[in-house]
Amino acid sequence: MTRRIEMVAASIAVSYAARIMIDQSITGMPVTNDDGGIIGMLCAADLLRAVSGMGSMPPPEAARGGYYTDLRPSVLYAPDFIRGKLQGTVREYMSSVVVTLSTDDTVQGAASTMMENGVTHALVLDKNDNLAGILTAEDIMRHVAG
Repeated sequence: MTRRIEMVAASIAVSYAARIMIDQSITGMPVTNDDGGIIGMLCAADLLRAVSGMGSMPPPEAARGGYYTDLRPSVLYAPDFIRGKLQGTVREYMSSVVVTLSTDDTVQGAASTMMENGVTHALVLDKNDNLAGILTAEDIMRHVAG
């Protein structure tokens, strides 16, 4: 998992959030409300759907069928993202699905939970329910690759 987590406020421009993702070389980040509570996730998949015109969320059956598995981080470097073509706030594009894992979960268990929920990013909580990090599909691939 990654311990350093970039977060973004739901009220900021989605083009600014995309710039953060590019600058930090990340494919997703938690979205917070004005009080700092996590209310969603903004991932490359959300921005890809928006640019493609497919809407803000895939149908549930698409997520279960591996909708997210074919996405590549390079989509963030497409000219439309860099030129700020998306208008509106992060709230309009984020997913309200937030999957959490425990620091005690196994890699296999974490991967299963992520697949069951159709996500490529999950927040990791310690035994006191404090945010300990974020686990991504890329983290799991690195683990598998050794």
